[in-house]
Amino acid sequence: MSQSRAEAFNTWKHPNTTQDDYRTPKYLLDFIGETFGEITRDGACHDSNGVAPSFDVFGSEELGLRDTLFINPPWETKEVVRFVSAASRQVENGAKVVFLLPNKLCEVAWCSNVNDYFENIILLGGRVDFSGPFSVKGGASRYGTFIGVMGKGRNHVTNTESINIRDLKERYKSGVNQ
Repeated sequence: MSQSRAEAFNTWKHPNTTQDDYRTPKYLLDFIGETFGEITRDGACHDSNGVAPSFDVFGSEELGLRDTLFINPPWETKEVVRFVSAASRQVENGAKVVFLLPNKLCEVAWCSNVNDYFENIILLGGRVDFSGPFSVKGGASRYGTFIGVMGKGRNHVTNTESINIRDLKERYKSGVNQ
């Protein structure tokens, strides 16, 4: 009996590396920097691929009032919930926290544990290409994506908008974060 396409996709492992290499494209980083302020810390990176100095969101260190923490965490729901919960403490201390996440906004776990933390959600029309030296050719996400900016407290989404990825690429003359 052959596997269904869904089963094959869910059991597939990257053949070339065991590294996670989902580097955020430069055009998205440029957009985030221009829109929300310079990214001063990276909350989900390896030393070799951070977009700013690394920051342990699960540690006891606190960010300053002028810090902007960027987080592109592993996209499994359990991990996203952990990162969002941990990062919420930094927002309460005054830092700005910006996430890049898969568009799973309608999943039950997200409705209960993720969505309410964001005051600003920017839906990105199109698929993000996470190309890096160790990524799969093309590196395209299987999900749509969004940028979520955390706010203090919960239940306060005040702004939702949509931007086409092609427009961002053109605006920022796309590149890959090296």
